[in-house]
Amino acid sequence: MNLLLSFFSSLFTDRKFSKLIFLLFTDKMLLIQSLFTDRKFSKLIFLLFTDKMLLIQSLFTDRK
Repeated sequence: MNLLLSFFSSLFTDRKFSKLIFLLFTDKMLLIQSLFTDRKFSKLIFLLFTDKMLLIQSLFTDRK
């Protein structure tokens, strides 16, 4: 898991966003890890995670 987080944090070139997104992503990953063992929550958490990934992707493509 730390390798994945390191990968995402290294992709950000704008320092203002990197720490904020890294912390949000870390928080989501811990939540996902704890809830994926319960089948009731797995689909909901997967969709929330997908939404976060789209946010991260949009920050990469938005060049100001």
